[in-house]
Amino acid sequence: MATAPPDTRVRTDAVVSSSTAADPVVDPTFLTAWDLGPRPGVMVPGEPVAKGSSVLILAPHMDDEVLGCSSFMHEGTTVLYFTDSGRQRYAESQEVLRISGAEGIYFGGADGAMDLASQRSLVGAIEKALNKLKPATVLVPAASHHQDHQAVFLAAQAALRAHESNHRPRRVLVYEGPGTEIASPFRLFNPCLYRILTEEAINHKTRLLDAYGSQSYKAHLSAEVVLAIAAYRGSQVLVPYAEAFEVLREVE
Repeated sequence: MATAPPDTRVRTDAVVSSSTAADPVVDPTFLTAWDLGPRPGVMVPGEPVAKGSSVLILAPHMDDEVLGCSSFMHEGTTVLYFTDSGRQRYAESQEVLRISGAEGIYFGGADGAMDLASQRSLVGAIEKALNKLKPATVLVPAASHHQDHQAVFLAAQAALRAHESNHRPRRVLVYEGPGTEIASPFRLFNPCLYRILTEEAINHKTRLLDAYGSQSYKAHLSAEVVLAIAAYRGSQVLVPYAEAFEVLREVE
C-alpha cells in the first residue's frame, strides 16, 4: 500500500493552466505538491510518452477511473484526477496506479465544488494534458447528476473540440459512473460501445476497487453494486460482464 505524502505543499509547475492561480476553488499551492516527483506510477510532467499509444482518463474523483473504465487501467494510461479528496484517497489512488501500471496527475480542485471552478482552468488543464501526452483515446465521465461530473464533462467538450492548436485524439469515449444509471436531469447515458470483461478483467476491476477501501461504506460504491452494473451491461450484449461507453468521436 502506498504511503501518504508528507503534508508539505510546495509550489512548482503544474499540469493545469496558469489561470488556475486566480481560481478561488482551486488551491494553487496544492496542485503539484503531491503529483510531482519520482514516485512509482506517477507521471512527471515532461516525461516522454509514446505518441499515439496512450490513453487519458478524466476522473472527477479518485475512484471514478475504476468504477467506469477499469478495462483501460493499464500501462500506457494516464489518469487526470480533478478533485482533492484528502490524503487517504490520494494514497489509495497511488495504490491503484501501482497495481494497474497506469500513471496519474492531480488537478487538486475542491471535492464537490468543481461547478464553481472557472471553466478556463478546467479546459486549460485538459488541453495541457492532451498536448503533453498526445493520447490516442480519451475517456470522459458521463455528466450524471453530480456537479463535479457535470463540470468535467462540459470542460471536456470544449477542450476536445477539433482545434488546430490542440492535439486531437482519434477516439473519445464517455464512461459511466455513480448515478449514471439514474435518469439525470442533465443528460441520459446511452451507450453504444461495450468492452467485454473477462474473468481476468473483472478480477482486475475488483482488485482496484478494493484499493479504495475508504469508500467501501458507500452502498452505491460497494463491490456488489459495481459487479451488478457490470453484469447488467454484459447482459445487454449477452456476455457475463462488460463496461459500457458512449462514442463522442471515432476517426478511422
